[in-house]
Amino acid sequence: MSEQPSATYLFANAYMLIPSLLPQKLTLAGIDDLFVQLGAEKAWLEKGYPRLWEGGKQHRVRQWMEGINKFRPDLTFPIAHGVLRVLLDSNPVIPARDRQIAINLARKIEAHLGIAPPAPPAHQFDQRIVNVAKDAYAVGSYTEAVRRAYVELINEVKKKAETSPELDGVALMNKVFSKDNPILRISDDPAQQEGCMNLFKGAVSMIRNPPSHSNQVKMDKDEADELLWFATYLFRILDDSTKPDSA
Repeated sequence: MSEQPSATYLFANAYMLIPSLLPQKLTLAGIDDLFVQLGAEKAWLEKGYPRLWEGGKQHRVRQWMEGINKFRPDLTFPIAHGVLRVLLDSNPVIPARDRQIAINLARKIEAHLGIAPPAPPAHQFDQRIVNVAKDAYAVGSYTEAVRRAYVELINEVKKKAETSPELDGVALMNKVFSKDNPILRISDDPAQQEGCMNLFKGAVSMIRNPPSHSNQVKMDKDEADELLWFATYLFRILDDSTKPDSA
């Protein structure tokens, strides 16, 4: 069994990684607000000049990490873990490599703190959802888990319908599940076919799009579970659909 990383290792990795996860438009005052919201006090912000290799945001994160560690060392890793979770959940444009590194670091901090990961639901989501969303779900990044699940659902619609990669969103669902000339048929009843089309259109406009276009969307575990179950249901509808010329 591998050794748990040291507190020094976790501390250094947290303050080096967190700046790369920050939204581009987040100001130094916004960084301050983030740490304070998660339990830090403004008086703990360490003074001093940035090191030669530090940018402004990296310096500010180090000031907070060192200040918390000085005044309340017991809160250093709970707050760092909270910052990681908030950023993973609220910033959809984090590069995939940095996101995975952050997820791994959050898990190591959880192990250091003895925090158990969220319990999986009693019944399993569709395996395709599990494949793309399990890492984000495991660290409590529920908004990102839902976004990944619905991106995967839409990609599976494109794959089964064999549409062009450029066709996406509501336009994709209008074409694929059209009640008059569908690429994928759910029912011979036009009203049911149209109802299905509207379910998939809603999945795009109400569920996938908001967290992809805004950092303000935040979901808790209960809401994420409900939406992941709905995605599981839509995957089942998709799997049962047929192409009219092959029915």
